[in-house]
Amino acid sequence: MFLNNRHDNRGNTYGNIAHHAGLNRDDVEKACTFLCKNGLAEANEDRVFITDKGREWVENYIEDRDDRVREFVYDNYEFALLRFVAELDMPLSVDEFPEVLKEQAPKITTGFPAMNLIQHLEIEWGAYFQSPGNKYSITKEGKKRYEYLAKQLGVTVSGTQQKSYKEEVFTKSEVSEINARLDQIQEMMKAEFEKILLSEQFTYDDVMAELNELREYTGLPKKIWRQLKTGKLTEMVVSGVISATVSQRIADHINPVVDKLLE
Repeated sequence: MFLNNRHDNRGNTYGNIAHHAGLNRDDVEKACTFLCKNGLAEANEDRVFITDKGREWVENYIEDRDDRVREFVYDNYEFALLRFVAELDMPLSVDEFPEVLKEQAPKITTGFPAMNLIQHLEIEWGAYFQSPGNKYSITKEGKKRYEYLAKQLGVTVSGTQQKSYKEEVFTKSEVSEINARLDQIQEMMKAEFEKILLSEQFTYDDVMAELNELREYTGLPKKIWRQLKTGKLTEMVVSGVISATVSQRIADHINPVVDKLLE
């Protein structure tokens, strides 16, 4: 999102991204590597630039996010605001709030729409939000209020609802389960390598290196990892490493595990 919000062509250094996004440099470098591998960003020396594909992905994300906010924002603004901040589970500035939450904020000031949002965050519902460093997040009391309203509205907080970032990443045991399944896939491919390889220019080690990259990114959110896995298999088919049939066999072997972990 930070890369998308920059409107110049100078790109951004890892340090600048880490400072503005509130992340450490190692996490930023890892995330940028993932974005570059999937064509969502590109790196030039020490700077990172968002690509057109990256901007399209962000636009789709914002559209889905705002549609979720609109489910309640017109009839129950308090719940819509609490749910958005609770589900995001990370501090954000006023500029980073969806426009619909600014525009639909009950008007209690004569200022810009954002001023009404700030008034609710800091005054009207000040007990529910905190703003260290001018970035807002939900308080313990805010979470209780959100859960209470969700129960009153018959809305499930867990399950199909979006989970917090901590819930979205793989645990150590889940990473072990994924690695075990990747080991099985590699053994299967080793036994049938001569049959499944489409081009002599690729060796067994080349194919294994492609699959092993998936192990390096298990620290990413689960849904992003699944997207990376799908993109990796598609890339291997397009580049002529394996056939679509083999790609489907790999997907069939690992998808049940990943889908279970995403429940």
